[in-house]
Amino acid sequence: MRKIYYCLLLLLAGHAAYAQNPLLTRILTVPDSTLIMDYGYNKVFLSKEGDSIYHIMDVSTGAATLIPFNRRLSDGYPAPYVKLTPYGAVFTANSNTGPIFPYSEPVLVYEWHEGTLSLLDSIAYNMQAAGNYAIWLHYDTAAHFKLFLRDLASGQQAVLDSNVREAVVAGNGLVVYTKYQAVYKYRNGVKTLVTDTNTPGIDFFYPRTDGEHIAYVSNLEGEIASLVLDDGTAPADTIDLVVSVSNGEYTVSDAAPKMRNGYMAGVRPVFPWYPNPEFWIWSRDRQGMRRDLAYVKGATSPFGAAGIAALDTAGNMAVSAKARDTLGFYYFSRNGSVIKRIFDDSYNRVRSHMYAADGGWVITSSGEHAVYKVNIDSTFDHHILPFELKTLPQTRVRFTEEDFIQHYTGPDTGKGQLLMIYFTELPRHGVLVAKDNRVINAGSNYRIPRADLDSLQYSPYGGFTGRDTIAWRAYDGLSWTNDTIIYIQVSPAPPMDSIRPFDKNTLAGTPIHFTADDFVQHYSGRLQRVSITALPPYGKLTVGGKAVFYERSRELTLAELDSLVYTPKAGIAGVDTFQWKAFNGSAWTNYDTAAVLHIYPVLDAPPAVRTLQPLYLSNAAPSRIWIVNYPPDRWHTTVRVQVDNAAPLPVAADHTFLLDPAAYAPGAHTLRVTFTHPLDTVSLSRYFAIVPWPPFQLNAQGKLLSATTEREEGPAALRTWPNPFDQQFTLSGLEPSSTYILELFDQQGKLVMSRRITGSGRELITTSGIPGKGLYLLQVRDENRKITAGTFKLLRL
Repeated sequence: MRKIYYCLLLLLAGHAAYAQNPLLTRILTVPDSTLIMDYGYNKVFLSKEGDSIYHIMDVSTGAATLIPFNRRLSDGYPAPYVKLTPYGAVFTANSNTGPIFPYSEPVLVYEWHEGTLSLLDSIAYNMQAAGNYAIWLHYDTAAHFKLFLRDLASGQQAVLDSNVREAVVAGNGLVVYTKYQAVYKYRNGVKTLVTDTNTPGIDFFYPRTDGEHIAYVSNLEGEIASLVLDDGTAPADTIDLVVSVSNGEYTVSDAAPKMRNGYMAGVRPVFPWYPNPEFWIWSRDRQGMRRDLAYVKGATSPFGAAGIAALDTAGNMAVSAKARDTLGFYYFSRNGSVIKRIFDDSYNRVRSHMYAADGGWVITSSGEHAVYKVNIDSTFDHHILPFELKTLPQTRVRFTEEDFIQHYTGPDTGKGQLLMIYFTELPRHGVLVAKDNRVINAGSNYRIPRADLDSLQYSPYGGFTGRDTIAWRAYDGLSWTNDTIIYIQVSPAPPMDSIRPFDKNTLAGTPIHFTADDFVQHYSGRLQRVSITALPPYGKLTVGGKAVFYERSRELTLAELDSLVYTPKAGIAGVDTFQWKAFNGSAWTNYDTAAVLHIYPVLDAPPAVRTLQPLYLSNAAPSRIWIVNYPPDRWHTTVRVQVDNAAPLPVAADHTFLLDPAAYAPGAHTLRVTFTHPLDTVSLSRYFAIVPWPPFQLNAQGKLLSATTEREEGPAALRTWPNPFDQQFTLSGLEPSSTYILELFDQQGKLVMSRRITGSGRELITTSGIPGKGLYLLQVRDENRKITAGTFKLLRL
């Protein structure tokens, strides 16, 4: 089988801006001047740039927890070690002790565990964590480096070995480490030798593990090294790495693989030397099948390079590839069938990282102060959409370039545009013809360049009617999309004459008068006669006063159609129908159709509501209002409820609606309930007022007012009417022998009117000089008895 390899040289040009990048969806924004140090367990570890302030932020809620730690993190390259754990985080900080010869300066190892900060080691190197476990090397002058393993769940830790060179840990607690000429693994208290050698010049470096499989680099001498992949069976798999160790142009650590769930991926240097390094990106599946996926050539960069940024549990990978001052991140499917550039970042100060998480991919960007979800599925699985074309038997249908462009989700021009299509399944009931009338068959090249799409044609086989299908995919210069379908609908030719249903409306008890045009307009041929094939069940059809079928024939001429009348039965409201066929002088239509008769009720009774109160406190609970005479469904009548002509309120199935006092401003409001259909409408208007809580507080003199009773003291039965009122109201129940002081206050407690009344049992109060509508408080004081005779809430409309 011929292999096709992709070259990343051309992919490294260009820049995918975050805001315009359709592959990214922002799921969290972090504060400015904040570095995102790690992502894990749906959280991010944040460091204040230029300051020793650290937080852990939840991506879903944005809630942040401050870590009480004020030292600088370690100055390692490319970043200090920070790793989020199920319980918090582990991280390294500067020890400020200076280098320990011949090694670099050690670091302090800290753990933040559910609100508690602990110093784990003060002379440490090679800190790593995965799942519930963390390891590091402790420098000891006698034993050199001791390997520590800590269970983050229980807080227990142990020394596994001494004189250790390098170590890694997996999420299940498997530790793999090297001791120069030996490789060991440790799990659940058992230490096992993986391999060793006594051959001078052969050492073991860069151990890797996914909790089951093991990899390490050996034979590091000169310019050749071997990457050994050990899956527990013999013999182990090896990959030769061409590297230049002496001048440091490329290090073996860059070629060490990533491992996860039995899958491996890495970079295999072929020509690592300046100025044009060249590499293969490779993968290995769980069955041991190794593939070279892409050739990386750094001809445009003095230090062109590539590496595996992350692996997901299915073996798909994120690849970082450098060109000049740009570091591009790419998505590779595990077999290399899909390769897509996701985004670019500045190489001089890498502030973005790509993580495999929760069955998907996440990008953190300190430069953009954001966390993004990568839309891998929508990008690669749904790049093209199905579409349909229609034709008649023995009729050729032409495709256009636009047919395919409109159903391709990439850009119209430039990078990512559609360049070619490929037919993965040919039609079964027709033939495809390409440019120069070339028939596309099993021996043809199914690839059609974009420039030739206008020449594509489809012809159905003779006599075929129905749906034919063609499967296709699109190519954008880098990868093929998934397949989708073109549907070709071959429909039989329509009959010469056809009829269509039509509608007529009337009010209950009112006849419908038809004309010949009602039928002519819904028949495609030359109409001469109509036959009533089914009578209406809820009314009577007559022609010239004679009942159709009972008193005269079902067939009607064009002239008789002008005198056709439908009369609904008494009390009927709803939908009635009759069926009819057409005759053109030589044949009747093959089928009949309906005349749909809508009988709407006469809306002579306005809507009626119950439980509506004239006054509501603004903080009162919503009140359910019942529409008593809600029209039945068969009336096809719309019910609309509005307050102050605002958006309609929803009406429940039990014919009630909610009136929420909190939704309206204090003062008077108009409730309108309307019944309407195409021929009639009727409505009801009711008024209510919203009273602020508390409705009144202090009057102009600072005295507390109360509006809870109508009458407070005194023998008189005081009463006001009407309420609500417009310009005036009447106060009755006064004792002619007493003198009264009337005071009217507005909603803010301001005195707006005062009157003295003597020798009268009833008084007409006019408020024409008082501006404004709304709620008022009337206070009546008996000057003889020195008491408040009554307090009234009045609504002015």
